[in-house]
Amino acid sequence: MGRQLDLGLGGGRTCIVFVGRHVRQLDEKGRLAIPAEHLELLLGADREEMYVTPGKQGCIWLVPKSYYLGDFTKVVDSFDGPGGLPDQFFHVCQRRGVDKAGRILIDPDARELAAIPAPDAGEKVSVVICGSGRYLQVWNKADYDARFISARQQFQNLPGGGNAFGGGTGSGGRA
Repeated sequence: MGRQLDLGLGGGRTCIVFVGRHVRQLDEKGRLAIPAEHLELLLGADREEMYVTPGKQGCIWLVPKSYYLGDFTKVVDSFDGPGGLPDQFFHVCQRRGVDKAGRILIDPDARELAAIPAPDAGEKVSVVICGSGRYLQVWNKADYDARFISARQQFQNLPGGGNAFGGGTGSGGRA
């Protein structure tokens, strides 16, 4: 899921918008298969290489190369906290190839950032890949499940009436 959006900047410039969430498993080498609907959006150098970075709240991010080398610093500058982003942020970012099968290596250092266990002794390691607009989030599945309520519960009563699923009136809507 996701799409290329025309930015209205002329020259046919578009940006990627990743949406949705998918459960995947790391293979025995620690590689993650990027969902096909997300791979479809990656063109040129973005299809060959992505950046693995620390994310917020205990996940890691998969950032397309063009976004990382372009506007990604605006996202990084938005990190909260005194002094903003820790100096070590870029120390742990990794440039990783995407193989012909659409897999990217999530190595031990990256897995540690998101508390994702090693794929040892045939045990399956499940992760959740979530579209987050211009990049993808990767979560340890158990952490994701413990942290987030269902989408239906989260968006049941949106302010201003209605809800994201077409039913109900929302807390600010008319009966």
